[in-house]
Amino acid sequence: MERYDAILEPGGPPSGHGDPRDETGQAVLHVAPEIMSKLRALLAPFAPGLTRKEWEGILITSLGVALWFFQRSAKWHRWSGNWMVRSLFIYALIPFAIHAVLALDGARRRYAGAVLASLAVGALAARFALRPADPMGWAIVAGGLALSVPLFFFCPPRELGVRVGEGRLWLPLVAAGYAVTLLGIVAIAHTPSFLKSYPYVHFRVGHEATFVFREVIEVVDMFSWEFFFRGFLLFTLAPRIGALPAILMQATLFACAHVNKPELEIYASIAGGLLLGHLCLRVKSMLPAFVVHQAVFLSAEIAGVWVKSKG
Repeated sequence: MERYDAILEPGGPPSGHGDPRDETGQAVLHVAPEIMSKLRALLAPFAPGLTRKEWEGILITSLGVALWFFQRSAKWHRWSGNWMVRSLFIYALIPFAIHAVLALDGARRRYAGAVLASLAVGALAARFALRPADPMGWAIVAGGLALSVPLFFFCPPRELGVRVGEGRLWLPLVAAGYAVTLLGIVAIAHTPSFLKSYPYVHFRVGHEATFVFREVIEVVDMFSWEFFFRGFLLFTLAPRIGALPAILMQATLFACAHVNKPELEIYASIAGGLLLGHLCLRVKSMLPAFVVHQAVFLSAEIAGVWVKSKG
């Protein structure tokens, strides 16, 4: 466990606002104390002896699972404002706002709570009130980003692994992992299951600019995706429930997200989720997961386009 000391030590990751765990859950209880007290009293007989820090871990896990199922509950319209609400709000901004509510105090915590409520309303509106390609989705995205900007100064994203970390350690490992995965892509690129999934962004001759634009949007989606698994879940749960449970939790949801992918990719996601979770905690950064996942995805896109163009 020495490898994770900087994350799991009593002081935890530096925030400059005091240790949220030393507040023993008051940041969460502040939002709805009566509900939380009744919930703890109801569940206490089934989980005696849990500390408030561990209750925070249960709450974060529950919210993470709820967000994941919410984004899976509908077919979001790709590359529209609706799609960006799904990517940015559910995978990145809402999780970050949850972290901010836990980490901040006083007026800043109240602001984080207001932002969290606003983002939740925006996500619900995009899911239930807007037509799939409604341009209002982009307005919701812009509003959510504007409200969230102060949180990035109050509560630095580096606390959730948005930093280079030990780059000299992870860059060679990521390069080696990508090389191995690339060989796998080449091996299965001609299989029906692979070509059913890739290219994810439809490619048409004469519409190369559209293809590139949508691939750029996919970069944003991939970063948000990795922030959810290897940033929010990993770095908020590890100090509360331990490194191994945090790694298992994010890896389980990550594998579930690949259920409809080619069989080999499903198996690879299980191993990849576990290895990336360990690596990201070890180097104190979520960027290794983003870099290798984006490189693998782009390679699969190129392979799919190349194979289909050859007929």
